[in-house]
Amino acid sequence: MDAQEFFDPPEEVISKIHKLAELIRNSKHVVLFTGAGISTSAGIPDFRGNFLDKQPKLSAIDYLMISRAMSELDSFNIRPTRLNWFSPRSGVWTLRDKGIHATRPEVTRIQPTKGHMVIVRLFELGHMKYLISQNTDGLHVRSGIPFTAISELHGNANIERCPKCERSYWRKFEVREAHDVNTHQTSRRCDACGRKEYLEFLDLSFLLFSVSLPKEALQKAFANSHLCDLHIVLGSSLTVSPANDLPQIAVKNHKPLVIVNLQRTPLDDVASLRIFARTDEILIGLCKELGVEGYDQVRDLKSDSSFNEMIIMPNATRRLNVIKEAKEQLREWSVSKLLSALRERGFALHMGIEKDELINL
Repeated sequence: MDAQEFFDPPEEVISKIHKLAELIRNSKHVVLFTGAGISTSAGIPDFRGNFLDKQPKLSAIDYLMISRAMSELDSFNIRPTRLNWFSPRSGVWTLRDKGIHATRPEVTRIQPTKGHMVIVRLFELGHMKYLISQNTDGLHVRSGIPFTAISELHGNANIERCPKCERSYWRKFEVREAHDVNTHQTSRRCDACGRKEYLEFLDLSFLLFSVSLPKEALQKAFANSHLCDLHIVLGSSLTVSPANDLPQIAVKNHKPLVIVNLQRTPLDDVASLRIFARTDEILIGLCKELGVEGYDQVRDLKSDSSFNEMIIMPNATRRLNVIKEAKEQLREWSVSKLLSALRERGFALHMGIEKDELINL
């Protein structure tokens, strides 16, 4: 698929936002499908964005994005063969085709954007029922989307899962440790699988090579795609299978499909509404059209100082299906037990530390 980007004229964008708002008002089960384009304004490159080797005319927002990306150049780990100018919207695969190696920034160093917060508000107000995402950056969950309302088809860089009891742990750090793309295990152990010698090493929840999509996430994504009466694609080129089968379900069920993406997609011809614009621009405009407020305040689970991890129960059915590890329970542990548990997580500790300090760790 061609990486060329297209932009609808401003007056056309306004008209299409109005049409999108009407579709949402007339729908009861709206499903959103997000790709890498939803996170480019957070400083994460997408996959097929244009390569820019000469400086174009830039808006103030562009300069802000670029300066932010350049200030964190170390986290991008870019080693160019020729690169005079870099944009965070230069796609990873586009750069690769130019002979440039660009790894993605550490996801815990970035924050959810206004676009992510708009999606949260749409969910909270009932305008959206379910979210499907191809992204592993975890920004949707960090912004406040509950685990029961999202299928992260390619996993989440902050989550590791026990293959034995299927309990998952959300961490404030990126859980991957190995450099080998085929290594799925982390060094931490599950707290719930019995005695120490039988504890299971945790697996990464996000996909590496030779791994199938998570079964439960895919099943929920297909189920909600069949239930939906409006399917909205935001920032995806729809070229990765089987994820790109999901928006087609709406079309087969004679329900409207809306695509918001700068590049062309294979489903453009069957879309009821096709918008060539940046996702944040459309989402913010949509909020104004629907009278939605409260998206300006960016929330980030990573900044919540009340806890360091969440335990995600495999059989939870409540909307808020996460359990904060209770400090009251930890107070019942002995100092030696606390020290042992922390050492297993990689903390280099010694006797003599106050119990409250250990609990806060």
